[in-house]
Amino acid sequence: MKNEKTHQLALHFIKGLGPSRIQALVDAYGTASAVFKRTAEELAEYVSNKKAIQAILDKSSMKQAEVEYNYCEKHNIEILFYTDKEFPKRLLYYDQTPRLLFFRGKTDLNAHKIVSIVGTRNATENGKIQCQKIAESLVDHQCLIVSGLAYGIDIAAHKMALRYGLPTIGVVAHGQDIIYPSDHESTAKKMLDNGGILTEFPSGTEMIRELFPMRNRIVAAMCDALIVVESAKKGGSLITANFANEYGKDVFAVPGRPSDEYAQGCNLLIKSHRAHMYEEYKDLEYIMRWGKPTSVTQGKLFPELNENQSNIIHCIRQQGTCHIDEISKATNRPTSKLAADLLQLELKGLIKSIAGKRYICI
Repeated sequence: MKNEKTHQLALHFIKGLGPSRIQALVDAYGTASAVFKRTAEELAEYVSNKKAIQAILDKSSMKQAEVEYNYCEKHNIEILFYTDKEFPKRLLYYDQTPRLLFFRGKTDLNAHKIVSIVGTRNATENGKIQCQKIAESLVDHQCLIVSGLAYGIDIAAHKMALRYGLPTIGVVAHGQDIIYPSDHESTAKKMLDNGGILTEFPSGTEMIRELFPMRNRIVAAMCDALIVVESAKKGGSLITANFANEYGKDVFAVPGRPSDEYAQGCNLLIKSHRAHMYEEYKDLEYIMRWGKPTSVTQGKLFPELNENQSNIIHCIRQQGTCHIDEISKATNRPTSKLAADLLQLELKGLIKSIAGKRYICI
């Protein structure tokens, strides 16, 4: 295990070797360790960057990988590679999202329902109240709440999630050896028992603003729905919303008075058709087709489905998220014949299609 993990880290640390190339190499050769045994000619089939190829051949990042592995072992930090069951599978739909993450905490990163809540660092009292209302409304759905642990709306979202017993993840733009801002350290510690801290950056990575957009793309990619609570016309929240739009996520924005500075970004998202208007939790339930949760059990629900539909549901529940090709293989039915059943299951409110021809149970 240690040998494979250090090789996964070593791939992650090679400059010029992006997430999609890492996945292509490991998919081709089976393990990260096997990648480091290939020749330059074999590597060139998947990687065009000559410096990255040389770094693999030289194993120049192995020393850093060993140091980081030992640090993670000492501080109970999980090293999650994209091949691990615990890795957040929603990130795998996009070429630019990382294939290795560092995680501290206790929660399911592949929860059935994930909502990201973002907004200005200069949150108003009304913005904080909105965070409370949103968190309270999501209790019945047992959503995982994701945000960026920053001042303002982010920390309000985390605190409200904790108040209502919802798991909450803080995605940060630095290593696991620090918490930024330090004012949020006590909240971050509470999150470790029902949620946690997630980052793609190794220990020793300093907090610099240039890394925030990288953090934001994870906040956008991990969720099923993203809610912008308050935002000025420019800011990190709009960057996150843009990522979410690019990834095919459902984006929501809380409207406000045109004269309010931190309503202008939300109003702009709505006006430009980049976000649904969020006035109450029913807006989210309607757009997401979540409906009001009931006490109906899976066993009572399945008799209403035909055998093909039941097989589809079983496949998706096992995987958490499932590509249509994976459903086709598991059910032994061509994709052309799956379309009608998938549509019926969506109309029944049992599954939801997400970016990349993938489906999740709801």
